[in-house]
Amino acid sequence: MSTISSSNNIEQGIMPDTTCDLIRSITESVAQAFRPSFDALREDMREVSEGLREVNKGLREVSEGLREVHEGLREVSKGLREVHEDLREVHEGLRDVHEKLRDISGDLRDIREDLRDAHESLKQNTDEIKAINETAKQQSDEIKTTNQKNGALKDEIKTANETPKRTISGEINTVGNRLTKALDALDTRMAAGYNNNIAREMNGRAFQPDHKLVALHSVFTNFPIANFPKTLSELQTLSDETVVRILQELDDPFHNLNHGTPEEKWESLIILTRIFPL
Repeated sequence: MSTISSSNNIEQGIMPDTTCDLIRSITESVAQAFRPSFDALREDMREVSEGLREVNKGLREVSEGLREVHEGLREVSKGLREVHEDLREVHEGLRDVHEKLRDISGDLRDIREDLRDAHESLKQNTDEIKAINETAKQQSDEIKTTNQKNGALKDEIKTANETPKRTISGEINTVGNRLTKALDALDTRMAAGYNNNIAREMNGRAFQPDHKLVALHSVFTNFPIANFPKTLSELQTLSDETVVRILQELDDPFHNLNHGTPEEKWESLIILTRIFPL
């Protein structure tokens, strides 16, 4: 019995040592087997970490770029607001032009009414009817010319609205100056036409050589034409040069030296002034 007990004690003493050696051997074998994988994993993790740092750096650069883009967009927004203000001023100017053109249209209607009344009062005389028709034709041509000028001005205004910001101010000033000159010229022509209609009506009653004549006005200045004949006698003795000068002040095509004979120029003067020599 004692022998068996001793044998058991020896076995119990040997078994822990054998187990520890076995575990150590297995651990070393496992470590050797997985060491390359662990090394490769650590290398991959190091590369991933470097990649993440590069990505983080790139994100910071993108953030800076976006901040600069935001600043640029804010400047663009400010510029667009300025353009909007400029366009609003252009719109106001166009509205004023529309009002003036509407007033001009009313003046033209009044002129047409005056011409119609003059035609009715003078239709019993054949020569006077011819003179009125010629005058109406001239007024129609003037109105057509005015409409063409207004159309051209509208096109220029439209072009100014479509012009980029860097040139819109200059275009607006140019169009504004042209429009002002055109409106001034039109106002002057209309005022002269009104004065001349009155003068024609009064001169049409002249039947005596010493009858005083009312001077017609220049369509370019609305001032009385210089050296206009004061009586029927002076009218009949006008030189060809004076006839041409008066036609020029009335913007008649016969004032051109190469346009028409002296007789045709004289006939045109009679029609425009509505003064019939004795």
